Amino acid sequence: LALLLTLPFAEEKIVLFGLPLYFPEIVTLCAVAASAPFLLFRQGAQSSRRERILILGAVLFFSGALLSFLLNPFSWGGLGLLKSWFLFPLVAGAMAVWAIDSLPATRQFFLVWLLTGFGVAMAALYFFAVGDMTYDGRLRAFYASPNFLALFITPSILITIFFLKYPLVGALFVRWSRVAFSVILGLLLWVLFLTHSYGAWGGALFAAALLLLAPSLEKKEWRKLFFASLLFVGCLFSFIFFEYGSDKWQALDFSHDRSSLSSRMMIWRASAKMITDAPVVGIGVGRFQEVYLINQKFFPPYLEWAVPQPHNLFLALWLQTGLFGLLGLLVLVGRFIFLASRHWLRTRESEQRHFLLLTLSLLSFLLVYGTTDTPYFHTDSAFSFWLLLAVGMSILHYQKPSA
Repeated sequence: LALLLTLPFAEEKIVLFGLPLYFPEIVTLCAVAASAPFLLFRQGAQSSRRERILILGAVLFFSGALLSFLLNPFSWGGLGLLKSWFLFPLVAGAMAVWAIDSLPATRQFFLVWLLTGFGVAMAALYFFAVGDMTYDGRLRAFYASPNFLALFITPSILITIFFLKYPLVGALFVRWSRVAFSVILGLLLWVLFLTHSYGAWGGALFAAALLLLAPSLEKKEWRKLFFASLLFVGCLFSFIFFEYGSDKWQALDFSHDRSSLSSRMMIWRASAKMITDAPVVGIGVGRFQEVYLINQKFFPPYLEWAVPQPHNLFLALWLQTGLFGLLGLLVLVGRFIFLASRHWLRTRESEQRHFLLLTLSLLSFLLVYGTTDTPYFHTDSAFSFWLLLAVGMSILHYQKPSA
């Protein structure tokens, strides 16, 4: 929980013995040190086949990043990113699997995640109030990009929707909690709208549809699905109505040779060439900007110069973790989605089903958003990803206590 609370400050660091450590890394080190005596005397459990496949995926992912770093030109920046994006988040995820061992702990985890995102949203509204916006009228608060702000608060939106659909227990408490969650949802949606992050909007809409409609689809409640489809069409037309003519909308004009879409296509073409040049080990962790500029002579005119990531999660994974890292993450995520979906269909424990669906919804947001951006390659996002998988595994392991 302390780790979740430090994620908004993931770019803040202190230097110990010449080594920069970010706040989430410090919390992870403290957690490991505090838990070491318990872990040393804990009896090892036999891992099942499903867990071994997940562990294999995680090992391949980290090994791919390590090999890509070692077999490419060395840089201290790359070493720091290997630590912040891969090593510490993976350790934090392993600790979370051990620490979160019940549904009440899972509920507390998601509530803290919600409140962390809500706190960031409230801080962002201060920036909006004082007129601190980007040149094209988008809200980014203290993040480097509006997309980063949207990426951070969207999971809180999905978690808020979850607690509105499956409220906390207690008749009187349910009534007031729904009022509170409704207010929180409205403010979060307002901040998300102000970011004008279309990728986050699309990912959030897909994930919310999964969260709300999966039970109806399972029960074949066609009437609900029909009205939900109408609502989706209404949201689409509302999006076009409010955004048509805005600076961000004009940037999507594909007929313009310097449009946002034209820039993305050029970046993706350059990324494909980098993959062709280094298909197995990739270009190394944190080297995309450097190699991207080297390849500028092959794609005149170069529409974008400052591009730290390739605006696509899967291209970024292949480039910075190599083929082994990409395959490892696909095995890990694919196996988890399979296990969680199967368990959601089979289990009769209602709360366990609900939390599994929330986990799948949050993961689907990251994957859909990853088609237009790189949601893993930020310190807070890397920690969030591994914590999400860890909580998902804890939910799968849950056994209802015998009466």
